[in-house]
Amino acid sequence: MRNSDNVVAVPPEQAWGTVNESEVNRLCEELNALIELEGGVNPDALSRARWAIAALQSTKSGDYIDKKLVALADGFEQWFRIDKWNRQDDGGPLVQHCLEDDLICIRAAIWCKSIDQKTLWRVMANCSGRPASRTIH
Repeated sequence: MRNSDNVVAVPPEQAWGTVNESEVNRLCEELNALIELEGGVNPDALSRARWAIAALQSTKSGDYIDKKLVALADGFEQWFRIDKWNRQDDGGPLVQHCLEDDLICIRAAIWCKSIDQKTLWRVMANCSGRPASRTIH
């Protein structure tokens, strides 16, 4: 699997390798708060998003979730860069909605995976209409 250049690795002492529900919730809330920020150049917010995504990748939740995390990282790269966040000249809602959709699918898939594999496949089917990557050109 290819990792995005936009995602940084988590130091081994911070990687937990299994799904820790409270930590996943905290990281997803952090990402959600970053989505609520106004788009444009924001290196601090981009760094925080990269760290949270890398921490979620360390849960080793599977290919589907990893693909969604790469898409989320790409979306944050667009959201916090002045030259990309408003490419559609719509004030940025398209990028923001893609970030929100990806985060919802990631949360649901991680939650379902922690319960059972059958539930995960149902969630993946519901999110399958949402592409793993939505680069705005």
